[in-house]
Amino acid sequence: APAAAAAVASGVAPGRAAVFRLVQPVLDAIAGGDQTGALTLLSSLLDMQQVLEDPSSAFALAMLKPLLEMQLGETPATALRHVTRTLREFGLNCVDPSSEQAARELEPSLHALRLYVWSVLQWQVGDTPLITQRMLEIFLSLPAAKTLPPCWLDTARDVVQDKHKALAASQKATTSTASSSASKSAATSEANDLLARLQSHVEFGPIVVKVTALTKLCSMQGLDEVKVKFLQMFSKVQVARKQGRTSAELFNAIFRGNPGTGKTTVAR
Repeated sequence: APAAAAAVASGVAPGRAAVFRLVQPVLDAIAGGDQTGALTLLSSLLDMQQVLEDPSSAFALAMLKPLLEMQLGETPATALRHVTRTLREFGLNCVDPSSEQAARELEPSLHALRLYVWSVLQWQVGDTPLITQRMLEIFLSLPAAKTLPPCWLDTARDVVQDKHKALAASQKATTSTASSSASKSAATSEANDLLARLQSHVEFGPIVVKVTALTKLCSMQGLDEVKVKFLQMFSKVQVARKQGRTSAELFNAIFRGNPGTGKTTVAR
């Protein structure tokens, strides 16, 4: 094992053909969507003396096995522990496989394979989504990634696209929050302005009581649009009274909302 680890870490394999000469059938099965067949083939290859003597193939198969097991029902956390153990056994970077130092540890195809497997398992575990999305962006930028199963590239693109969607949603939420805050501020300003104008024009009688009620309403936290609605309604009632047509106007209100949102308080 130490000799195999040293051989892999020193990048003994000269090229992809040599690296994947034993692993290629497994990658072909993955590309064809036959995960069960790929795992069966992989398990049989791991017992071959030829693989044991080929550290690059042994490393690639050891990395692929947890990924396939996860796709067939193993938990992502368990699969990630197996991959981490493999990286440590081979003396490789298991902290940041996307770093330049990590890239120099392996032949390009093996580095791309390691980066994909590590990133996808991290993504499935869900602890550091932004970091793993960034790793998959790096994976997609590697020329060697194009030699791996196309379904891996599709998965990586989907995860990266989720990142961009999340960022867009975050920006939209920020904009929406700012817009909502501006809208509430405008409503509060309008409510205060309406209340001041109404209070200065109240002339006599029972209207004063209603203005007191409106003052209480306007002192409540939030409900800015509700305040504006009732202040506007009160203004219309004032005009209707002066014009003697209150019986022709309808000023009913329906209060809708979840429990505890102030319906009864506002109605009173």
